[in-house]
Amino acid sequence: MNGDGHSSTSRVSAIAGDEPQNALTSASQARHAPQVAHFLRRYAIFLVLAGLVLFFQSREPAFLRTNNLLSVLQSVAVVALLGLPPIFKTCAKKEVRGLQLRLPIPP
Repeated sequence: MNGDGHSSTSRVSAIAGDEPQNALTSASQARHAPQVAHFLRRYAIFLVLAGLVLFFQSREPAFLRTNNLLSVLQSVAVVALLGLPPIFKTCAKKEVRGLQLRLPIPP
């Protein structure tokens, strides 16, 4: 027995008893890590966009008002229209890096 009334062997067994739980926890974390990484790769841009919207809304209360959103859409419309021809040209090709982009047209 040591000074606190417990034997040192009970402490060792208590610590040894925790090892399977720690092993299960680390195995569970290792199994979920690829899923978390896949989720972040897939949705990171949307999470960043949501974070930016929340940040700007907290800084400027008029950020999500209708007039501001229409102004942003009007500003982006020109760039979107200029981006359409390259999209159509890419889709007109039969393949882009092995990816079929054309819709099948019946004869």
